[in-house]
Amino acid sequence: MTKTASPSGSTKLVITVFITQAADGQLTLAFDNYPGLSATAGSFIDIPEVARRAAAGHTSRPQGNFTVHIRF
Repeated sequence: MTKTASPSGSTKLVITVFITQAADGQLTLAFDNYPGLSATAGSFIDIPEVARRAAAGHTSRPQGNFTVHIRF
């Protein structure tokens, strides 16, 4: 897991997600950092928010602690 500093000085965890399936208007996401964790986004624009929410629920960290990278 990679950490990065934000302009405010707080450290954020970088999570990497990728699309495993795209069908029926839904994008199924998988996480490099958390094997077995998945989430579903309704559009490409929704991916960062959905990924942060899923990672936060999985780790019990605040959603704002994550930076999302999307791997193609």
